[in-house]
Amino acid sequence: MDAAINQAQKKIEYISYNEEDYRQIILREQALLDYNSDMNASKREEREKMIYGMRNSGMTDEAIERVLELSEQYNPKKI
Repeated sequence: MDAAINQAQKKIEYISYNEEDYRQIILREQALLDYNSDMNASKREEREKMIYGMRNSGMTDEAIERVLELSEQYNPKKI
């Protein structure tokens, strides 16, 4: 319920801005979404390179899975 109230309040604030302010807000939000998307894509690419390297070094899929699980324990941020 709080999320819905916050979202409604945000929309009311948007309405009160003039056109240029509103445009700047939208551009800023889009830039943040693009940044987050790029960061997630970069993290996925690094993970894929790491897996590729481990497979090329002869590690089994089970060993790779254990390494990735340990990695998640020390760095719990999801990709």
